[in-house]
Amino acid sequence: IIYNYYIHFMNIIEKFIKLLEYNCYKNNKIIVFGDNIIDEHYQCEMTRISPECPIPIIKLNGKKPIKTSGGAAKVYEQIKRFTNAYFISVEEHHGNYNAKIPVKSRYYCGNNQVSRIDDEFENYKLNEEQLSDVRNVLLDYFNELKQESNVVVLSDYNKGLFDEEYIKSILSNCEDVITIVDPKLGPASKWYGCTIFKPNYKEAILMTGTKDWKKQCDILMKETNCKVCIITNEGKGVYYKTYDEYGEYVPKNTINVQSVVGAGDCFISFISICQSLNLSIKESIEIAFFASSIYVQKLNGYAIDLNDLKKHHDNCNAKIVNSDFEFNSNDLVFTNGCFDAGLTPAHIECLKFAKKQGEKLVVALNSDNSVKRLKGEKRPIYSLEDRMKIVSSLEFVDYVTWFEEDTPLEIIKKIKPKKIVKGGDYHPEDVVGKEYAEVIIFNFQECVSTTEKLKQLNLI
Repeated sequence: IIYNYYIHFMNIIEKFIKLLEYNCYKNNKIIVFGDNIIDEHYQCEMTRISPECPIPIIKLNGKKPIKTSGGAAKVYEQIKRFTNAYFISVEEHHGNYNAKIPVKSRYYCGNNQVSRIDDEFENYKLNEEQLSDVRNVLLDYFNELKQESNVVVLSDYNKGLFDEEYIKSILSNCEDVITIVDPKLGPASKWYGCTIFKPNYKEAILMTGTKDWKKQCDILMKETNCKVCIITNEGKGVYYKTYDEYGEYVPKNTINVQSVVGAGDCFISFISICQSLNLSIKESIEIAFFASSIYVQKLNGYAIDLNDLKKHHDNCNAKIVNSDFEFNSNDLVFTNGCFDAGLTPAHIECLKFAKKQGEKLVVALNSDNSVKRLKGEKRPIYSLEDRMKIVSSLEFVDYVTWFEEDTPLEIIKKIKPKKIVKGGDYHPEDVVGKEYAEVIIFNFQECVSTTEKLKQLNLI
């Protein structure tokens, strides 16, 4: 299952990158309609507590903030990195009425956010007549643009732009386009008629009164009459329902999160891009989560681009090297295996253990012919190419290589590792290459081998 997941996932990302590289989006246009926010990011020092009251003193040292787009503007900035986009917001009438765009100022000590100050007024500091005028002008502009667009994103941050009647006016003219709603507050029913409804898990609890995500989807789909409900649950994954089918996407790898500010905006941006390219909901969710996982590894809310996607996708391929590669490490750890029928928990733990024994971990796989000679004509279950993709996707593996012989002796002699790690079913004196490197045995818990499991299932 893990192997099939990684192969499928890598293929989906590769498909998406190729669609973007081949300019398959050139006739697509996405409208982002919603609340604009300005984000300010201050780097500060915090070395002492105030003598006046028990709060930390934030010292700016005259440093200027890094300003980035927030809210719907962040969604627009992200989407336009990949495809054609229009942005509709109150900001366009800022000069007409001196509207007050909300500003969120975040203060960081290192990578840690220590404070946030929001500067905003209700309804953008517009009176009822001004707000009505702005809404009418924006709606006219939207109706013009809608004729040449295939996806509309409605990004609601509850700043005063959207009310129930205004939403009805927008959605009533969107029969021929995909409308994707990122709501802030309920009731969900005010978005009746949208195509995709995407709250986060906490918002879904408030809107439905239940923590059961399947019930959340049922209630939200009934209240909005949407075709798809997607519920994001931070780094834990995504829940969704399409018609009568429930789905759950759970990430398989952990990531080093730097900041979650704007992660939801990144996710909805990529859902929109994928939908404009006619990708399935399942594919869209996987790609959007992949993109968001890249985004949260950056600070200050910068939008990601195609190079970021390619870099993270290609990182796996870049780990695959031949035995002549210059490893540039005096503390190289080596292990090997066939891994042709799947990775067991013991395999994973052994690889993690091996990584901890030195600076760089090299994993060598038996070639397809080598596996056949060792295990018979029905093996390998997975090709060498697929096996290398899967092992290279593990974050604790630095390099993946292969060998044609029955044992890894020749490749050990070539790459000259400092240590060789093998599982607990080996004795140090029996390990191939013991005369060339220190042998370390990982004593793992009992685990049924993949070969034994296949025999139990009468597959071999």
